[in-house]
Amino acid sequence: MPEVKGGYQLPATSNYVSSSWQDHKNRRPPSQEPGTDYGIAYGSTLRAPEDGYIEYVKTSASGAMGRVVKIRLNDGQSVRYLHLSRITVNSGQKVRRGDVVGYSGASANGKDWGVGAHVHVTLMPGHADTFGNTLDFARQVGADNDITIAFSQKVANEQNFLNAAQGEKLVVDGLAGPLYRAAVGRYQQYLKGRGWYDGEIDNAWGPKTQAGHEKRYAEWVAQTTPKPNPAYHRATVADLAELQWVNGLQKIAHLYGYGKGQAQSTWMDNKWGGGSQAGLQRFLDQNHGGSLAAWLRAKWGYTDNDDLWGPNMKAAAARAEAENYKAL
Repeated sequence: MPEVKGGYQLPATSNYVSSSWQDHKNRRPPSQEPGTDYGIAYGSTLRAPEDGYIEYVKTSASGAMGRVVKIRLNDGQSVRYLHLSRITVNSGQKVRRGDVVGYSGASANGKDWGVGAHVHVTLMPGHADTFGNTLDFARQVGADNDITIAFSQKVANEQNFLNAAQGEKLVVDGLAGPLYRAAVGRYQQYLKGRGWYDGEIDNAWGPKTQAGHEKRYAEWVAQTTPKPNPAYHRATVADLAELQWVNGLQKIAHLYGYGKGQAQSTWMDNKWGGGSQAGLQRFLDQNHGGSLAAWLRAKWGYTDNDDLWGPNMKAAAARAEAENYKAL
């Protein structure tokens, strides 16, 4: 999911601040690592504030900070927890929001009780250790504000088009993640170069992008639509009988009712009959609008702008059969 800065979980259950970030800055001399001190009982469970990974741990009680865990957050910021009694994670380990990373303590200056019991939380604006340039962690505590990406058929269609027409290599998952947005930005730049887009390169498929896309799409359709060929016809599941092997397709059909309750040796016979066809058609109806071409285009490399049964579609169907035979 896209990460948004802030919206962090408290390190422990208590939100009692014994010394604020501003208090640290107001000290004379100022703290060398301004942060937020949470006054919590010795041995309290400490949790990751957000998704990320453990950049490093310091298991010795030496120095003013004692035992330390640094978490590099996926949103581009990072936090350090100081004065721990025990650390339960290792460098390089991935953590999710709320995962246990250790237990609070009072370690410092080579002692387990070198300071009063608390956890010092340092929030840094990047991933480097910038102790003189820290942020107020307490001001960024709150509900998780990361954006959950939901499947969108519109996005899946756009991913398919960008792959087929613009040479992208996106996973067609219908999710508007960072790779998809970067590809949209490149497409906007392309449309701008063609004089079909006058908006900002904002990586968002909005109305202006759609208007330019409609011109590019019409051009691509004209370029890729094959000339009528009497040997071609609208593809149906019956055409799959031309494949040398159909066992992989029968495995899909079995998931949708073909040969239900029968031994595999009975229904997986490499014969593409009515039962096999009906099972696969149910799969297509429930997942791809009933279209064999749409399935092969979405998953198996069919890039022609039509639904005609010909050599290219047959090759894509053979790939689908082989991979599903291995996978199912």
